[in-house]
Amino acid sequence: MENSKCSKYSPGQQVSTLWFTVVVPLFNKERHVVRAVSSVLNQSHEQFELIIVNDGSTDGSLKALDMFKSELRLMIVSQTNQGVSAARNTGIKAARHPYIAFLDADDEWKPNFLSSIAELIKKFPNAGAFCTAYEFREGDKAPYPSFHYSEFKANWTGCIDNYFRHALKHPIVTASSVVVPKMILETLGGFYDNLRYGEDLELWARIAKKYSIAYINSIEAVYNLVADNRSNVNLPRLEESYAQYAEIELDDFRKSGRVDEHYEEYVFQRNIILAHLHLASSNRKEARRVLWKVRATRLNRRQWIVAFFRCFWLTNRIYDVIKKM
Repeated sequence: MENSKCSKYSPGQQVSTLWFTVVVPLFNKERHVVRAVSSVLNQSHEQFELIIVNDGSTDGSLKALDMFKSELRLMIVSQTNQGVSAARNTGIKAARHPYIAFLDADDEWKPNFLSSIAELIKKFPNAGAFCTAYEFREGDKAPYPSFHYSEFKANWTGCIDNYFRHALKHPIVTASSVVVPKMILETLGGFYDNLRYGEDLELWARIAKKYSIAYINSIEAVYNLVADNRSNVNLPRLEESYAQYAEIELDDFRKSGRVDEHYEEYVFQRNIILAHLHLASSNRKEARRVLWKVRATRLNRRQWIVAFFRCFWLTNRIYDVIKKM
């Protein structure tokens, strides 16, 4: 079980009423954005501003928001399409409050999301991020909880000091279930604008290397698996993927002299994904080189073996068939 001692960080003045800025990046989510915005406006904790960053939408997303034009807490900022990372960073820069909550335009919150986060902040003000459990929704199917929900007792509250142990299995933090102090986002430089895939995982990892993650095991957010233009691409282009930093992270870890098996295995996992990206581009030589560097992996052994077999025997077409089995 994780302990409740958070890392050293002072968020500044403590106030009895916490104010949030909610940032919603928007690109062609006409069918979902009203649901997302409504879930924010219906929060039991009412001290927030809502910034919607329209990232060059070409559908009826903005028209759908006309129904909220009398809502004084809502502000829309429009920009040319620059990607979700740039959109979130625009929202961070425009934020007037010390805690930034993120919600994708195709997801939603339950009414007590912000109040649950506020309680976390009051209990663990030294944490680098605050998050709740979340559930998946897939069309008309019944929602089901995320993997990590079963790892803790219901409503367990505390600090996750080893984020990477959980991240090896399944993200304990998502871009629709987290709040981060603005001071930390500014210090770390926010999201990397050049990333379109795994950009949120990259930022959570940067935060987790310096701070603990405060968490409550209560489902307060909904992740929509079948929303419009939500990425379901397993192997994106390398230049747009978090995996492009995998070898740098590995080299930095080995130079640091740190002894942290779970972080090491997390970095190994990123490098195995990098190998798959090279294989998807038919660059088997580079894939073999990357895999050789992480051949000592223990917790990712099965994934490493699959990638190794791809290097020598499996064509991309056969591999795609196997993945669907």
